[in-house]
Amino acid sequence: HVLKTKVVKFEKNIKDKELAEIFNIHPDNNFFYYLRVRIIDDVPKVIEKTYMPEFLFKEMTKSVVEKSMFDFIENVSGYKISHDSKEIKGVHLTKEEAKLLSRKESDIALEITHKVYLIKSILAQYTKEIIIDNFFKVITVK
Repeated sequence: HVLKTKVVKFEKNIKDKELAEIFNIHPDNNFFYYLRVRIIDDVPKVIEKTYMPEFLFKEMTKSVVEKSMFDFIENVSGYKISHDSKEIKGVHLTKEEAKLLSRKESDIALEITHKVYLIKSILAQYTKEIIIDNFFKVITVK
């Protein structure tokens, strides 16, 4: 399989009180936000909407988001991922999501909410993933 990544949006200096609560940090902290589409064998399959705290990832750029975030977190930033939690539910695609995935609005998809934690249970990444396949396989290796 050939995996490609299309970064649709990359923003920084985002302040959000609800996000600060999720990350358990002071509300004055800024976040990075990116939206990217993962394309497998030339078919858009996954949308990732991700927030990460700026103070942990000062080297974050749009070009970083085009590559492996796991590699960026562990090998570039020098952190060690401890674990992640996932919540999975069925959803209907929004108009924007359907357009990005070349689907119809209201098609059914899976929404996976990821929270990726570093050692000492520091939340490093909060992602909502929209997956159009009705089958997926998860392999977690550490």
